[in-house]
Amino acid sequence: MRRSIAFLILAVALLGAGLPARAGVTLQQGDILVADAVAKAVILIEPGVTDKSGNARQTVVYQGLNNPRSIAVDNQGNILVADEGANAVYVIDPMTGKQDPPKIVRTYNASLLQQPYGLALSGTVTAPVIYVTLGGNGRIATIDPSSGVAQTVCQSVYFQAPRALAVTGAGALVADYGAVPGNQPPHPQPGDVENRSRLVKVDLAACTPINFLCSQLQTATGVAINSDGNYYLRDTAGQQLLQVNSTNGACTVISKQPQYQGPREIALQSDGKVVMADYVAGAVFVVDPQGGAILRTFSGGWLRGPNGVFVVGAGGPPPPPSGSSFQVVNGTYVWKITAADLQANNTAYLLAALMNRLVYQYNPQQQQAKDLVDTLPPSMEQILTYTPTGVQIQGTLDSASKLVISSIGPLGS
Repeated sequence: MRRSIAFLILAVALLGAGLPARAGVTLQQGDILVADAVAKAVILIEPGVTDKSGNARQTVVYQGLNNPRSIAVDNQGNILVADEGANAVYVIDPMTGKQDPPKIVRTYNASLLQQPYGLALSGTVTAPVIYVTLGGNGRIATIDPSSGVAQTVCQSVYFQAPRALAVTGAGALVADYGAVPGNQPPHPQPGDVENRSRLVKVDLAACTPINFLCSQLQTATGVAINSDGNYYLRDTAGQQLLQVNSTNGACTVISKQPQYQGPREIALQSDGKVVMADYVAGAVFVVDPQGGAILRTFSGGWLRGPNGVFVVGAGGPPPPPSGSSFQVVNGTYVWKITAADLQANNTAYLLAALMNRLVYQYNPQQQQAKDLVDTLPPSMEQILTYTPTGVQIQGTLDSASKLVISSIGPLGS
């Protein structure tokens, strides 16, 4: 009898939390992916979909990780997870549109990868690069997605305890946790007096650092670049969110709330709002950086100890509105991309993300062309010829709901 009651309680708890994915998972614009260290899982939060209790729906995309720290999505729609406890970076195929559940399709575990914490993607669609910060040997490394070879990018830069990472162009931003009690640097150097937590800006070619030493900062764990080129920095011990001026290094506390208990990584939504994972609170917060208020809280369900967070379709600063649009005309998808937007989104991945954002913005009920990124690369050369004028792209969905581009021409054609 006791076993039956226990089983019933467990079943009810699982139903309330949302069940692990039994088939492929579809990632939509604005969805939030969480790397949860306590649940040892990747969790999908759908802010626009509610369950029977009125909470945002949660789905366990993949469970069985060790200590996942950071998370991202590549240009093929795969989910990448830096697992500090396993000394590995995993590639998870969400199996969109398939009957099989999501699965690990690649493991990067070269000996160099000691305690991977931060994770960022850069490069181009045809030559992507995976960047990681390594807590075990205090450096930034790259992983070649094809060969799996890991190489040190910056070992001359001495990090005390590198955590979150953001890569932009030829530079990187690293949230350095610092040599606080119980977290001493991996390789102490005689005469080294800089043990404080800091934000480090690194030239990836020359490995020359610029340290941003905020007097208000205690332990940096999360970093993001906002739409005006300045930086957001997450402070775990200080339980606050700071903005760092990228020019003069001035630091300002923009959010400090009693709900913050152990904030970790941060990401940006397409509207510029900050999404933060809080390991101790077991929650994910959406914060207004203008006034510092918490706009929304995701907690309960499968969320136990969120470390990393990623917003689908908003991997970088949101582009300013410049007149691009989307509509459906007699079953035909029509995108009108202005010259300014085409110039700012001049790779297949960026343009696909922009087009999906426009679908969501102008017609949220329409299917969001999930496989669009697979069809753009062969067409990019032709599309970019219209950069001076802007471009109009038309297409339809085939029987497998895959976008087939039927027409590419100058804006207004």
